[in-house]
Amino acid sequence: MPARWTGEHAMKIYQPMMFVGLGGTGCKVGAELEKRLREELCGPDGTRLLADLPNALPYQLPSCLQFVYADLSTNELQRVRREVVPGREHDAAAQKTMHLITDLVPPRLGNSADVAQSLRINTDEETIGWLPAKESDPRIGPLVRGAGQLPAVGRGVLFETIRRNPDTALLGIKQALADINESAGELFVVSGKRTQRVDTVTVFVVFSVAGGTGSGIYYDYLHLIGDLMQRGGKQAEIYPLVLMPSAFDDGQGGGRPADLNAGSALVDLFRLIDDQNAQGSPDELDAHGTHGAVSVRYPRLEQVQLLPNTIQTAFLFGRPVGGVRRDDLNRSMVSLMTSLIGAGPTDQAGEDEGANRPYQSFADGFINSKVDRHATAETGVGRRGVTTSAVAALTTPLLELTEAVSAHLLANAVNELLVPPGAAESNRTHIRRFVTASGLDRILDAGPARIPPQGSPVGYGPVLAALTERANAMSGNIERGPDTLAGPVATVAQNFMPAKAVEVLLREMDLFRLRRTVFGHRDLTDPLDRSGFRFLLENWCSPPPAPPGLNAAAPPLPQNLPRKLTQRLRIADEPVQAVIRQQDLWYSWQTRRIWNAAWNDSRRMWTRPWQAFVEEFDAVHERFVTYARSEPRSFDQRSKDLYKPRVGVAYLLPPEDHGLEGFYQSVLDRLKEEYGEHLGPNAHEGDLLNLMLGQDGWAAAYAQGRQDPEGAVAHVRQRIKEVVSEQLRPSDRTRPALVPRMEDLLANAVRRRDDSLTEADLDRFRQKLAELVPGGFAPDGNAPLKALFTYPAAQENDDIERFLGREVSLPADMIGEPEFRAVQADAIIVVLNRSSMGVTEVPELRRVVKLWAEAQHRPHPQDTLPWRRRLSQDQGYLLIGEHDRAHVLHRLLCAAWNGKVVVAGDPASPTSITVELGSRESVAMKLELSALGALSSWASVLQAYENWILADDNPTRRSLAARLMSSVPDDAGRAPMPPAAEFTTLVDLAESESLKVKQAEQNRVLQRDPQLAVVQRFWTRSLPDALGLRVGATTKNLVDLREQVEITTGLGE
Repeated sequence: MPARWTGEHAMKIYQPMMFVGLGGTGCKVGAELEKRLREELCGPDGTRLLADLPNALPYQLPSCLQFVYADLSTNELQRVRREVVPGREHDAAAQKTMHLITDLVPPRLGNSADVAQSLRINTDEETIGWLPAKESDPRIGPLVRGAGQLPAVGRGVLFETIRRNPDTALLGIKQALADINESAGELFVVSGKRTQRVDTVTVFVVFSVAGGTGSGIYYDYLHLIGDLMQRGGKQAEIYPLVLMPSAFDDGQGGGRPADLNAGSALVDLFRLIDDQNAQGSPDELDAHGTHGAVSVRYPRLEQVQLLPNTIQTAFLFGRPVGGVRRDDLNRSMVSLMTSLIGAGPTDQAGEDEGANRPYQSFADGFINSKVDRHATAETGVGRRGVTTSAVAALTTPLLELTEAVSAHLLANAVNELLVPPGAAESNRTHIRRFVTASGLDRILDAGPARIPPQGSPVGYGPVLAALTERANAMSGNIERGPDTLAGPVATVAQNFMPAKAVEVLLREMDLFRLRRTVFGHRDLTDPLDRSGFRFLLENWCSPPPAPPGLNAAAPPLPQNLPRKLTQRLRIADEPVQAVIRQQDLWYSWQTRRIWNAAWNDSRRMWTRPWQAFVEEFDAVHERFVTYARSEPRSFDQRSKDLYKPRVGVAYLLPPEDHGLEGFYQSVLDRLKEEYGEHLGPNAHEGDLLNLMLGQDGWAAAYAQGRQDPEGAVAHVRQRIKEVVSEQLRPSDRTRPALVPRMEDLLANAVRRRDDSLTEADLDRFRQKLAELVPGGFAPDGNAPLKALFTYPAAQENDDIERFLGREVSLPADMIGEPEFRAVQADAIIVVLNRSSMGVTEVPELRRVVKLWAEAQHRPHPQDTLPWRRRLSQDQGYLLIGEHDRAHVLHRLLCAAWNGKVVVAGDPASPTSITVELGSRESVAMKLELSALGALSSWASVLQAYENWILADDNPTRRSLAARLMSSVPDDAGRAPMPPAAEFTTLVDLAESESLKVKQAEQNRVLQRDPQLAVVQRFWTRSLPDALGLRVGATTKNLVDLREQVEITTGLGE
């Protein structure tokens, strides 16, 4: 029997989780996560949870884990359904926790232009102000194939769907939340009876910023999920996991289009996260909603704004040095999620409250503690909400190994059972049993009607008369037979049940011998065995051949009976018995003839169940044959996939010199040992399979196959998996495992505690640990590196943690000691994080944002830039929001006050400025300014600063920016010096420049120029705001400080 879940060594789940996969990447990662969780929680045969969740199906996850998938592409969504469970037969189990948002594309809309037109007709401008101009529409279609790598197309489809019926886009999430609300009992079980609180939900939202659908709809789903959580009284911890464009090769979703999409998407994402980490009160409220805070308006829905700190960071996954494949990056994302949800709560206080005690989840504690994401980035632009991750995992692919071995065993067993053992097999008895079980005994027997007994006549005349009377009775019965038999034979035909016979015989033999019983086999020796039951069935429709010397006219009459002189003729005399035998032969022949004729007349009634049975049986049989034929290729491919080199995701596998085939032979030997007392000396896989299935196994499989032929194969395969799973890792821990548990390997590598593992097992384990984190494998960015180990153990163990710290090589730039957590999962995971970074501190992020900025000024013909956005772009700026503009300009004004700003050209409109922040020979910050006609170039200083911080990854650049952000007027708190001329020149231009702007706005051409809007906001908003900020630790702003200097300088005059 398979091992049942006792809770002692299975993975624990301490908090409800919702996974939301958006676009193709979200679907792929979600499928991988579901498979990993099924392996950990349900076991390789899917049955581990059944003992504690009695109403569950094999491979059914607990309802505290929910999965939602949204994509325009119906193909991607169907692929998810196929991949999350080992076979189609387990689809019902998957559907218990899976919610597919399948109707995102509204009907009768052919392409993106149709979607945009419908939105423009039916929606107000305030809601769809982000929608690009009509003339630029790329006309992407059909939309069920995807968004064409254009995010605005994906967002437009989502808005149109919400406009028609919001539930189409939201019902999957609502259903997932409803299921989580009802999951307290199952959470109590899978948490080891530690918690049943479902009011806090960890939400992972996974997408790529390289494509069209995921990067087009992620922003909205983050808002919609948070809003639904808030309305449902849930506390949501939402963690976006983002696949960066470096994960995609050129021509396969990567290249310039992917980088442009990423640049736009990541700016929007981190502006949202910055707002989450430093959200204040809204600027104003009116009848339409909130102004001044990040929010979204949707058709038919209220304005949606997330509560503060709902989304505190996003995890960026790029391709680190070492050539990690995209599927391994997907697995890295999965490893991060499983390590976060599998670790117990960080706060163990409150034990007295039992399963209802609140606690901080480990995910929240690890990710959000000891960070300063609310603080302004060192460049002064944005906050510190960026997190990059690289995850290395050592796992044993137990599910894949079990699947591979079970599939191979089934295929080999089928091939063995298909071939009869020649003369050693006789099926006569089974054919007779099939006749009986299907209800055809009367047809087989074809018993003749009774004739009167002939008595015991003595003498020639009486004997002759008796034989003649006997012949006449036979003839009469045969003559009346067709009418007499028509009804009974029709009844037999009507009640013919070959399927019932299959059910009976499959309790005695396997499916393939049954086929030989029913249809015969040319390699068998007995003629009936070669023909099978089918020959009888078809032969009963034809007249039987006449016995030699007989004709159909009448029974033979006595000819030339001897007349005895000395003894009177008796019925028992041999000549008389010879006549009787001939009459009986004739009578049997004719009886068979009229039975066959009646059976043939009833053909219409028995042919239907027979043909249905033949089609049904052939379909089931053919599925097994096809499976056996195709499996070797699948086995070879599985072997290649398992043993291929990987970076970041390592598999602990059987020795490579023997490979998967060698491992299969080891399992086969163990099975033969297990079933040895019931096996012969030359037993093969077919014999093992019959023993595994037991008396009812084949009958149960066939019953499944009658509904769906694939179901028969699935039933048999499932039973094999249960048996194989028990051999790979016996539930009796005293028996050696063919696939050692990671927990046992780790404990024995630290300190030998038993002999269940060989030195070869431990050496291979140590080698894998040494290779786990290869050189150069680290997350992108400039923040300090933080590491988390999760390892399989019931509780924290100092010896194990020292061992892992010694055996696993971590990147050289890691600061401090790694954090360790014991989890009850069959994996060792190393999570490497850099957190609390600004946008410009991550090279790939900075690169794509810079490309996006450059493309605004110098687009390529195929860039289609308006359709790569999802929000209305802030005119003139990419990164610097209104608050940041005031902050940066304030620091520039402070530097100018101190005379640190050197002007090139006209002081009132310089061509460039140089900010000299360090000592005499230090590197300076040079900003290139540009004027709009006669308007001063000073209005472009913030744009110039934005371009400067995006230029490259030189650490000196970040140091200069940080130095600038600490600038204050010298001695501001006590006796400030008068401001330098550059300061007064710039500040005093405000009034005259504002008048020029008003004059320019009267011109119909200039009023549409986006740069004029930048100039106008600089003089009327950014500069006054910057001057109004408090200086350093003082209570004064720059206006106050200037007034103070002017007054104190003029005292006494």
